[in-house]
Amino acid sequence: MQPWVDTCMRSVTVTMALATILMHEGMQHLLLCRRVWYDKLYAKLISRSTARFNELLNERKQTLLSTITDDSRVKDVLEIGIGSGANLPYYAATRKDINLTAVDPNTQMLPYLTAATAEQGFPASQLTFAQGVAEALPLDDESQDVVISTLVLCSVTDQRAALSEVLRVLRPGGSFLFVEHVAAPMGSWTRTMQEVVNPAWRFVADGCQVNRETWSTVRAAGFRSCDISHFKASESPLLSLLAPFISGRAIK
Repeated sequence: MQPWVDTCMRSVTVTMALATILMHEGMQHLLLCRRVWYDKLYAKLISRSTARFNELLNERKQTLLSTITDDSRVKDVLEIGIGSGANLPYYAATRKDINLTAVDPNTQMLPYLTAATAEQGFPASQLTFAQGVAEALPLDDESQDVVISTLVLCSVTDQRAALSEVLRVLRPGGSFLFVEHVAAPMGSWTRTMQEVVNPAWRFVADGCQVNRETWSTVRAAGFRSCDISHFKASESPLLSLLAPFISGRAIK
């Protein structure tokens, strides 16, 4: 091969390699911009829907979260996927002495969470926010008395891994409190529609899935005891796909 041909080939190779790198970096930048934009929008939507969901789940949340308000031995509480702080009115206003750790993958939730804690009069010094996911909680083993999960297990990547982490961070005798929307009974019209819309719903709703049989996964996770109730959060046809719910308490 002539020297000039060899030089041209090297130049073409280098140019193609640089173009590939730049395209990759460009795509990464676009994905990052999309993620930030989406996270901001999603945080705002979650914040605005808080009152509506609390209205639908009010009685269940009051009963469930009384585990915290009625037991002075509870000192360390972890809420996974805390979002904008929808659950704070049910325990933070009464138990200002607890140490609350909030874990959420979306840091755009933090301004709404900060405002919610201030509204409840909860001391900022006792709130620790950590960006993270339920499958890899940034906490020490057996460090928490209570772990709370509401409308979270529908969207985690791996439910089994998330529940394993819950068990890891709970102290012996600690409680896992949960309220989650779940799949409708197999063979029902609602379940059929859940299966049909789930792929699209998962894409637009930040990974949320409407057809998960979460109760089975919780029961199989390895808790010493588990009390689960099934209920419908709403009779509205507009919310039929999200109406099947469970709530419960699992003890390590």
